[in-house]
Amino acid sequence: MNFCKIVSSQLELRLWNFSEKENLFNLIEENRKFLYRWLRFIENIKSPKDATGLISEGLDGYAKNTSLNLAIYYNNELSGNIVLEYDVKTHFEGEISYWIGERFQNKGLISRCMKILLNEAFSNLNLNRVKLLIAESNVKSLKVAKKQGFTYEGTTRESYKTNNEFQNIRIYSLLKKEYEG
Repeated sequence: MNFCKIVSSQLELRLWNFSEKENLFNLIEENRKFLYRWLRFIENIKSPKDATGLISEGLDGYAKNTSLNLAIYYNNELSGNIVLEYDVKTHFEGEISYWIGERFQNKGLISRCMKILLNEAFSNLNLNRVKLLIAESNVKSLKVAKKQGFTYEGTTRESYKTNNEFQNIRIYSLLKKEYEG
């Protein structure tokens, strides 16, 4: 299994490899407080062995043709994760989710990576719709959705609990006919 996309001379998307478990764990550990505001799974990653489970899930989804779960590398350093989960059999719909280490923010990395996944979704997988589910408090991700041309569909109130509080989740979507790849 191999998937690698060079986004720029500094930015690369790679299919996960088990040799990255230490780097993945260290990145999560370094950003635990920052990421925990939005991501529940962070509390379950307590060792490199736990990070192996995340990598395994990503590789399984790729093998089953249900997801593209990629490591984000910036200047050859693991900086985050971006995932396209999809259904190409019945609904032709996908969902993109992502996270990035705090020190890698404000570099446009997620926007550039998302362009690659949107192209994959609409051009290669022939999906009709891609959605984003974003915590209302995640202002930077809300800006990414707008920058990429996603349409706001609505809010599910207090539908996601993390950090011992319920959060509103905003739903955004982009249709294939709206995509300007």
